[in-house]
Order: sequence, then C-alpha cells, then structure tokens
Amino acid sequence: MKAKFTPMEKDLKKDGEAIKKLEAELKNQDLALKLEAKQDKQREFRRLARDYQDSVAAYRQKRQMEQQKLGQPIVEKSSKSCLNMARLMDTRLFLRWLQVVCLSLAMVLISPSRLLPS
Repeated sequence: MKAKFTPMEKDLKKDGEAIKKLEAELKNQDLALKLEAKQDKQREFRRLARDYQDSVAAYRQKRQMEQQKLGQPIVEKSSKSCLNMARLMDTRLFLRWLQVVCLSLAMVLISPSRLLPS
C-alpha cells in the first residue's frame, strides 16, 4: 500500500509547494502588476488551489477505500469465527467473547493502518 500511495503523496506535496510559491509571487508583485495581470494571477491561483483540494480529496478517498479493502478479510474471518464460537459456547460466555471481538474489530476499523501491513 505504501508503494502505491507514496508517488501520489509526493505529487500532492509538489503541487502544494507550487501553490505556496504562486501565492508568495502574488504578494510580492501586488503593487507592480497591472490590474489585468493581477486578476489573471489571482484566477490562476484560485484554479490551482481548487485543483489541489480536489486532488487531496481524491487521494484520501482512494486511500480509505484501499484500507477498507485490506480490512475486509478480517471482517469476514471475524464473522465466521463468531458463528463457530456461538455453536460451541454457552450464551453468557459467547456474549462476553463477542464483546471482546467487537471491541477489537472496532479498533481495526477505526485505524486499520496501525494493524495492517503497508
């Protein structure tokens, strides 16, 4: 997963730096630019910032989907284990065991990157 997302992270970082550079240029050239040139630069800055925000949102969505996809086998195995344990245990013991499993599963779903390989 790390190999898949590292190039995307680098591209996003590069784009963010380009936006910061353009913003600095706008501030430095504010008085020197004519109104039309200034408006063109501001439009370019807004377009780049919007594109960057869209890219970051797409990156986050792809990463979240990948994490969910990697966590799916864990969910399936847990479900099968629950059914098997229900057949073997009495009700009280099964309910206590199920609490532990649910808490563990919730931790995986909240932060799968801590428990899944990169």
